[in-house]
Amino acid sequence: MKTRKLRDLEVSAIGLGCMGFSHGYGATPERKQSINLIRYAFDLGCTHFDTAEAYGSGDNELLVAEALKDMRDQVVIAAKLFIGESSATNLIDKQIRTHLEASLLAKGDFIAPIPGSRKRERIEENLGAAGVDLTASELEQIETELAKLPIHGNRTDEEIAKLRTPSVLATGA
Repeated sequence: MKTRKLRDLEVSAIGLGCMGFSHGYGATPERKQSINLIRYAFDLGCTHFDTAEAYGSGDNELLVAEALKDMRDQVVIAAKLFIGESSATNLIDKQIRTHLEASLLAKGDFIAPIPGSRKRERIEENLGAAGVDLTASELEQIETELAKLPIHGNRTDEEIAKLRTPSVLATGA
């Protein structure tokens, strides 16, 4: 597995987003299956795992910790927290586009994309992409095609989406 240097940390060139193991994509897998898939990603060379306190009301962080407890000194766990949006103006299309562009592997060796998946074949496919090097021409072609795609919907479920409404942000309710 290729690696990326994130300041003082060295991580696998592609990480594993763990949200889907406890939140966000419909019915979640059984806990044992989730733990096995996270460990399988490690066996394939993944050393960068992503979680957040909001995923499954904190359960995702516990799940990731349990899955990686025996190899904790060999992995980096990125954990996020929700701070809130600084503006009531919803710029979701721009935000999504910015995140898509930032996650392209060829943007620099300081970026380590963290795609999420709950399926073994997708984990293999995602981690296998670490061996792909894009030329400047290929990157330009991808960016040209991405710019043509309309962005629809969002990735969060209805309850999380409610947290981002201007009335909730203003009242804290």
